[in-house]
Amino acid sequence: MSTSGLFTQVSTHMTRSETHLIDLPSAVVEVRSTGEGDLVVLLPDLGRFPRDFDHLSGELIANGCFAAVLNRAGTGRSTLNGENWTFHDLAGGVGEFIEKRDTGPIHVCGHAFGNRVARCLTADRPELVKTITLSATGGKLVNQHPCLPSRVCWIRLLPQEMDAI
Repeated sequence: MSTSGLFTQVSTHMTRSETHLIDLPSAVVEVRSTGEGDLVVLLPDLGRFPRDFDHLSGELIANGCFAAVLNRAGTGRSTLNGENWTFHDLAGGVGEFIEKRDTGPIHVCGHAFGNRVARCLTADRPELVKTITLSATGGKLVNQHPCLPSRVCWIRLLPQEMDAI
């Protein structure tokens, strides 16, 4: 495991954030984390970086949460075994990270591509997810439910509400 220190501006004080490589059965996940309290897993957009969540991480920390931003496989130093990954594979890596933390159900927040991974995680492993918050949920999917808006800025659901979409 490697660790490097990064600093994030949080309100009026500095908070130390650390980046780790975590070996999991199906992946190596690069995680940038900081804070104490309830675990909130943040999943960035495709090809984006953990620093995109610096402001949100700061707000979470200020409100007593532990923020962990995961780089998806193929971004940063994260990798996933095999080729032709599916959302289920990517969500599986996130699920392995949550299990390794052993904190019980967590809050997950996904932005754009990350929102699809968050939805897949919630559908595949609902016992790991306390709440799900989705950002930049635009775009069309095959068989998308007609009641689901094609563009929503933020939407927050409980796992049991996922069946509605």
